Amino acid sequence: MKKVLLIFIISLTIISCSKKEHITDIQTVTYNLKCDDCLIYLEDDKWHRDNEQERSKFQAFNVSGQFRYTFINKNRDEVSARIYVSVFSNAQVIELEISESLNGKKAYMRDTLGYRPFEPSKFEETLTLRLK
Repeated sequence: MKKVLLIFIISLTIISCSKKEHITDIQTVTYNLKCDDCLIYLEDDKWHRDNEQERSKFQAFNVSGQFRYTFINKNRDEVSARIYVSVFSNAQVIELEISESLNGKKAYMRDTLGYRPFEPSKFEETLTLRLK
C-alpha cells in the first residue's frame, strides 16, 4: 500500500511540474510625439473617455521637442490623442505616432499646426488607433 501511495504522489508531482503555464500576450501602446511647443491629451488604460470621473478622462502633457509615453493595455479597444498649439504660436510641424505591440498596428499623423498668415490656420488635431 505504501508503494502505491508513493508512486501516486511521485506521479502527481511529475504531472504538476510538467504543466506549462499559459502566458497571455501583453499589448503595449506607445505614443511618440515630436513638436516645438504643444500640448497632448492622451488616453491610457486608466485615463480615458469612458471613465466616469470627469478629471480621469485624459492625461495632459506639455511637450517641447520629443515625447514618448507607453502603457500596458488591459481593456481599451481604441485610444486617441489630441494635439493643441497656442493660437499665438507660429506654424510648426507636428508628428505623432500611436503604435501597439501585438498586431503591429500604427496610426501616424504629420501636420502643420499654428498661425499661418496667408493660409488657413489649424490649432488642434486628433489621432485615433483601434486596438482590437
